Amino acid sequence: MSAQQYLFLFTIGSPQAFIAQARKTHDLFAGSKIISDLIDAAMVVVGKNNVIFPDANSDAKPNRFLAKIPADILPDGNINAFCESIETATRKAWILIALEAYQNAKLINGKAVIDKSLLDMLPIESCQDVLARISKIAEKQLILFPEIFWVALPFNNDYKAKHDELITLLGGIKNTRKFCQLHEPAGRKCSLDGERNALYFRADDNGDKPAFMDWDKGSSNRQIHEITDLEAFKLNPKEALSAVSLVKRFYKSKEYSGENAFPSTAKIALMHALGEIDVSNDKKNTFQKYKRIFGKSFDEQLCYEENLTKDYFEKNGIANDLLPEAIDSHNELKKSFEIKKVSLQKYYGIIVFDGDSFGKLWSGEGLEDEQQLERFQIELARNLHTFAREANKILSYPKGITVYAGGDDFLGFVNLNHLFKVMSELRIAYTNLIETPIIKEFNNSFTRSITFTAGVAIAHYKEPLSVVLGEARAAEKAAKKAFENDDKDAFSLSVLKHSGESLRCFYKWKYNDLQLTDVLGSVVTKLQDANNGFSNTFIKNIDQEFRPLMNENGEYSGGTLHVLSELNRLITRSSKTGKDNPEIGELQESIKHIYDSNCRYNKSLENFLVSLHICDFITRKTSDE
Repeated sequence: MSAQQYLFLFTIGSPQAFIAQARKTHDLFAGSKIISDLIDAAMVVVGKNNVIFPDANSDAKPNRFLAKIPADILPDGNINAFCESIETATRKAWILIALEAYQNAKLINGKAVIDKSLLDMLPIESCQDVLARISKIAEKQLILFPEIFWVALPFNNDYKAKHDELITLLGGIKNTRKFCQLHEPAGRKCSLDGERNALYFRADDNGDKPAFMDWDKGSSNRQIHEITDLEAFKLNPKEALSAVSLVKRFYKSKEYSGENAFPSTAKIALMHALGEIDVSNDKKNTFQKYKRIFGKSFDEQLCYEENLTKDYFEKNGIANDLLPEAIDSHNELKKSFEIKKVSLQKYYGIIVFDGDSFGKLWSGEGLEDEQQLERFQIELARNLHTFAREANKILSYPKGITVYAGGDDFLGFVNLNHLFKVMSELRIAYTNLIETPIIKEFNNSFTRSITFTAGVAIAHYKEPLSVVLGEARAAEKAAKKAFENDDKDAFSLSVLKHSGESLRCFYKWKYNDLQLTDVLGSVVTKLQDANNGFSNTFIKNIDQEFRPLMNENGEYSGGTLHVLSELNRLITRSSKTGKDNPEIGELQESIKHIYDSNCRYNKSLENFLVSLHICDFITRKTSDE
């Protein structure tokens, strides 16, 4: 007797690695969007009304989905053939994305680097046989991407048991997965992924290619190609990309294309300042004049004086005869910023987070009646979708921009002026739109919290993007580890200074019902107030006084009263309007909350001092310099 339905789990492997292989913000966005597009293509075959998780209406989808497959939609009742058709549809969607990207890069007509014959190679029954039929390295690289895993099990009334078995089976498949070895000639590796041979490059202004790009020299069937139509210089001089990375670089989306391209790190750092210009006609005219000089090649890096040089213009393909006019316009722009009292900021933040112990949550931990697991998962998916839409609104211009908010994962760029406010709003929205509705829906029979832990990396706009993203991920993991015995629900702040120095601190989101990011934000606000605020001397002095008294672990054994008493004295002295300043008490109270929270969860005085230094750093980088 055939089963009436199947439980089906489908996933694309190593999504974070694929997304993180980025040198430009567009690479990061394109990587996440491509994964989402591929999952969407797979869902279409299954039928979106059969998808349990994530919400099929989500704009940004994670790298996996769970669905029920009714037997009546199976051709000849063959579940294996149907699941293979889902994989094939996903791979075809990838090849179509690749073909469009190659068209955008002007690598189809005349050169035929890849063509639609790749679609005829699918499905992949034996990857080695497929590779043997392909002569072009580019097509071999493309045909082997992405890694796809799926499991299907028949079930009737045993949803919970089959769900857990499905998760176990998928883990086993990943641990013992087969892979197809691609043997490539010795040569330069891709500038983005570092795994595949680089096949496409941009020469520098002297016509010199990147090193080790000659392995097919003299071949009648050229494998390496120079990108000459750079479409607003999507490749940097001597940058070299594999076929897969080229697709990311030349991927176009409806949201971000042409002049409305995904913002660079420079634009994110300047968003607040540019927002101030947008609300003032005279300053807006100055900025528009500046943009008109460069047209489609305009990048906010040109707002910085250090980039108005002959070398920078040559590197980015900008005519040198525009340089004098650009310098004059920059001076006008700078005056406009000075009048508005906003600075040409050079630092920005990346925020990443994911749900705490989400695998256990997804399997029903905290749910008293396991028979409700399917309904619980559907409700959780719907709530995550609602939160994702709200998160996109919270982190939008001029506060920053969301890269993706799908499933329980989030990644976004944030302008420093709005960092603490955005963090607070995201955390509150997570509770209001995910946790609270779940508790209400299940009549308080759900017994655990739904929280997330975040990592934030603050860096200079010229810092390599991969380094900044890696630091944000490391900060998130460090926060989870630091509070693993306290149910996580925390955040970590990291600063990568342009000088090479780094800072990092950890805190729980809440202390005594106070949102710690709100408290940290209030400290920054008081430090920013040029007339009635406070100087940063109390931070420097408390550090100088207590650092010699700390042990090698950053701990101070002298008691909290000593620290707080000295802090209160130093804060009073740092008031710009004297000891009668009514805000002295407010700042002292804010600092006390931060200190008490640190003592509750962390014995390190170093962690507290670093958090004050980070507040001071943000103040200096968001003030008129």
